[in-house]
Amino acid sequence: MKKLIALIACAAAFGSAAAQTVSGPGNLSVVQTEVVRGANGFPVIVGVVSNTGATIVHDAFVKFNLYDAQGNIVGNTIAHGQNIGPGERWEFEAPFVAATAATYKITEVNTF
Repeated sequence: MKKLIALIACAAAFGSAAAQTVSGPGNLSVVQTEVVRGANGFPVIVGVVSNTGATIVHDAFVKFNLYDAQGNIVGNTIAHGQNIGPGERWEFEAPFVAATAATYKITEVNTF
C-alpha cells in the first residue's frame, strides 16, 4: 500500500512536465510528453510522435531515463509503436514503477 501511495504521489509530482521536442531517424518527432496517472494508478509517460516523412515507419521506439530529485537514474521505460504512416501521429504510453522518480528525459528515438 505504501508503494502504491508513493507511486501516485510520484505521478502528481511530475505534473505537466515540460515537453521535449526530439527528432529521431525516419523523420519522427516527439512533439509532446507528460506524466499522468494510468488507469491502474501507476504513473505513465504519455506523448505524441509525428511522422513528418514520406514513408511508413514500421517500428518506432521512444526510450526514457527516470531520475530522482538528486539527478540519479532510478529507472527507465520505453514506448513502442508500429506502422506509423506519413503525416500520422502516434499517441504513446510508457508506464513505469520507479517510486522515487522526480523527472524524466528522452534518451533515444529509434526506427526500424
